Amino acid sequence: MALATFKEEQIKAVSDSPFLSAGFAEKATSHSLNKEFADIALGMATQVDKIALRLLHCTTIEEFQELRKEQFPIFVNLSKAFSNLVLASIPPSAVGRIAQESLVNTEQEFVSQGPIYLSDDDYKEVLFSISTLKSAQKLIPQIISAKPSNEIEDQKLSVDYFIATIYSKMHLHCLQIAMAESMSLNRGILEVLLEGMRASVMAYAYARAGIEFRGLPKYEDDQEEVIWDEEDQALANAE
Repeated sequence: MALATFKEEQIKAVSDSPFLSAGFAEKATSHSLNKEFADIALGMATQVDKIALRLLHCTTIEEFQELRKEQFPIFVNLSKAFSNLVLASIPPSAVGRIAQESLVNTEQEFVSQGPIYLSDDDYKEVLFSISTLKSAQKLIPQIISAKPSNEIEDQKLSVDYFIATIYSKMHLHCLQIAMAESMSLNRGILEVLLEGMRASVMAYAYARAGIEFRGLPKYEDDQEEVIWDEEDQALANAE
């Protein structure tokens, strides 16, 4: 899987708290910041949009994959910088709520426009990925509230979570931009985007592992538990 090739390259770009840092969406979260920080956030969001548009203008899968290899490290660094901005400007107790709100806003955009822009199967695939990211994010307050038994191993696990989340969100953001601009995507590029979004499954798996790593009780959510199919298991085995 392409996701695995990015991990070693990106590990130095992630802070000591990547579990806490992966849940923000730039434009949505900027509304929760003061004006000075919001202006910086919107500038970062513009750069994120430019990355998405560069990828969306690819005409072949091979071109997309090659450009993604170049642009993903930049996307990671922008996401990390934005997360640090948020973490520096809001109370820690508000982080989880804001991260969830950003995903809910993204979900609402797809609920509103997705049935028109996407086929029924593709629409359901997108909602599944967003729901899985939300489920993973809901585990983070528990994770950061407890000390891990092995901090070195926990750091590696949290980096894996961060990279999987950002990888999924980059592909999700690309489709969000394409939908907003009513862009016509060829089937190959769309399938690459959908496949990339499914890194949300790995993000959820890493978050669940973070819970188990701390000996915490199973998280009870009022949503349905994430259901893995054969494709999801193959994705996990690729790690």
